[in-house]
This record gives sequence, structure tokens and C-alpha cells, in this order.
Amino acid sequence: LSGITLITLTVPSGITQSGPIQVVGTYGTGTSILLFNDFTTGMITTLDDANYSWGAYEITDDATLFPGNTGKYARIAVPGGIGAGDMAWYDGVRSVNSNGVTWIPDGHLGDPLSSYALKFEMSLRQPWSAGSLYIVKDYDWTYLARYEPWVNTGGAPFTTNGWITVVIPLTQFKTNANGVDGTGSPAVNLATLVGSGSGSLSVMLVNNGAAATSAIDMAFDNFRIEKIQ
Repeated sequence: LSGITLITLTVPSGITQSGPIQVVGTYGTGTSILLFNDFTTGMITTLDDANYSWGAYEITDDATLFPGNTGKYARIAVPGGIGAGDMAWYDGVRSVNSNGVTWIPDGHLGDPLSSYALKFEMSLRQPWSAGSLYIVKDYDWTYLARYEPWVNTGGAPFTTNGWITVVIPLTQFKTNANGVDGTGSPAVNLATLVGSGSGSLSVMLVNNGAAATSAIDMAFDNFRIEKIQ
């Protein structure tokens, strides 16, 4: 297995149980930390559970818009694009905001910050080339994570070709540096970032650039905190 970094498989239909994934080989067995098909552990909102408070263009289960969905998802659509320097994420169609839930159980607040990540599913109907997702806990911008995948595509717009899983380590929630949110230092520990361990989540679409964006149409589902190491 030297040099292998990716294994793909087809999951049989009708799977209802969840649990870790095991890879069994000649020289041993590896077991994943993540729990496959788990819609409970660390879940902030599945969008089917109505644990969202406001925002999003719509909450829908329309599979003709974003095929391959699992139940309801949140859609953010800005057909006319977002103007230069427009940070008005609170516009009502440019954010997804959850109610307060447990991010990290009380007994694990002493775990390393690097042990956890925010994960969610995302699908794009149109290529994404400008604009950022700002992600914060409890509407507090002290520590903010920026999701801008188009930055690392060599100038090409970012596409998903269906639903993908986005992984944002909690170490990517950073302070403001030189007037730029989310580019400074991460929290010194897990408790500093998440406080009591519970709170709300806000995912906000902004345009901090000097030019307007093109049309944006994206969907989100299954926001959760997972142990990654």
C-alpha cells in the first residue's frame, strides 16, 4: 500500500447504522476516528431538525436544484452577485444561523484544539470565484474561520460537481490581524474558543473584495463538530 493516499468504495443502499470505518489489509487494520453515517454525534443542525434560527434564501429538500441531497438543506442564492465591499451578511439570504447546541461535551473541553473540526456538506450550482464564507460561534467575531476555496485553484473558479464535505479544523478559527478578520492567531486552547462548549453557529456570505462577484447559488447541510485526531 506504499504511496496510496485515497481509497474509494461504493456504499450499499439501505445502510441505516453508523460507526467507524475499518480498512483491513495484509499488514494490519486501520479504524477511522469519524463515524460513518452518523447524524447525531456533534451535530449542530441537519436542517431537518429545525435547529436553525434565521437566514438562508430557503430551506428546502428539492432534489432538482441540488441532486443527491439528504433531506432538507439550506440554500443561499444571490442571482445578481454581491457588490464590492458588501459585508451585509445579515441581509437575510446570505447566512445560515443555528440555535445554540453543544459543540464540545463538558468532559472534553481539555482536549487539544487540533482534535476537532467543523464539517458540513456543500454543493454549488455555479462556479465560485469571489466572496467568502465567514464562520463564527455565537455571533462573536473574536475567532473567525474564512472559507475561500477559490483562492487555491490557481485562478480557476471553484466547483463541487455535486455535494462535497468541507472540513474546517477549529485551529482555523483565528483572530483579526492587521484589520483582516480570521487571519491572525487561533485560540490558545479549546475552552478559549468554545467557552462552555455550547452555542450557536453562523455561516455568513460576504464580499470583502474590490470587485463584485458573479452570481452565487450554493447549498449547505449537516453542520457538525467532529473529532479528527
